[in-house]
Amino acid sequence: MASKPNFLIFMVDQLNGTLFPDGMPADFLKVPHLRHLASRSVRFMRNYTASPLCGPGRASFMSGQLPSRTGV
Repeated sequence: MASKPNFLIFMVDQLNGTLFPDGMPADFLKVPHLRHLASRSVRFMRNYTASPLCGPGRASFMSGQLPSRTGV
């Protein structure tokens, strides 16, 4: 039987692209565990969100619906 893939999704607040300029944590950040995880993970460099606000964006991600549909 084929093994199922493992997914770990980080949803963070107040994180911008300057902290991960090339998909890895910026050199000035002291995050050895996150750096190790990022080095062996698939990272997406171009992403889309249904809303620039965190609440509606997270509700859309979890439900698969647009903010206009979820009411968040």
